[in-house]
Amino acid sequence: MQPKENKDPLNEVCRQKLEEAGEDYDLSTLYWIQLALWGLESGKAEVEKQYREVLELLLAKLSQAKPEKAMKWLLGADPEKDGVPFSSPATLKENPPEEVAEELLEAVHLLLLEKSEGGYP
Repeated sequence: MQPKENKDPLNEVCRQKLEEAGEDYDLSTLYWIQLALWGLESGKAEVEKQYREVLELLLAKLSQAKPEKAMKWLLGADPEKDGVPFSSPATLKENPPEEVAEELLEAVHLLLLEKSEGGYP
């Protein structure tokens, strides 16, 4: 069953980027998580080696969470105030899949640093 969150603009762009990359996607998992994992696992997105494992584990955990909780984690309760800013879906739409994946991974990394008060590896 497809979560309603996959219809939001960010996830729609991520689905399009998965298609552009020639990747199959799972309707039951948030597309932004799938694109971020694709970038990480394929090596298409540049990520410092020391953060790869933590990001993979976190994304795997987020993919198992309720979709609304995973979106809230990424965007914050109030996206204008709490979430880590990244380009708008309209801007992301213009970028290649690997750049969008990299931007998502950077946002996840920054959020993790913020939420762990800089204490993550």
